[in-house]
Amino acid sequence: MINNNLKIKQMKLSKFTVLVAILIFVSFISCTESVKEKGQITLKSGDGRDISVQYEIDSLAGFIPKYSMEDLIKISEQLSKRAENECKFPLTYEPKRIIVFFKNGELATGMDFTAKNAFGTPVKGVLYGEYKGTELGRSF
Repeated sequence: MINNNLKIKQMKLSKFTVLVAILIFVSFISCTESVKEKGQITLKSGDGRDISVQYEIDSLAGFIPKYSMEDLIKISEQLSKRAENECKFPLTYEPKRIIVFFKNGELATGMDFTAKNAFGTPVKGVLYGEYKGTELGRSF
């Protein structure tokens, strides 16, 4: 009888140990996720209006040591101008959202925007940009 009680206590203890190990592992994984930053910046539409655009920085830890908020604005304006130039009817261009992320250790961005086609129908577009410092290199 005493031997059975000892086995039951050992089983409870081993289940408890496994549960604690799982909780520690899950909390460790959640702590290693990259911190994201979201906010709003103002960019110009194709007709010169100020438009509030949502931005999202995918890895704040990679962004902060090298870049400032002024850099984010400069980067966003460069990409916005390049996106506007891609439109057949640039006066209808409206930026919607900017995502900043890191690709192979270099800064990269994605911009969602809309512009109207020849029939006046809004069409969604996406432009990606890669940077060397704060200067837009190539976009596609």
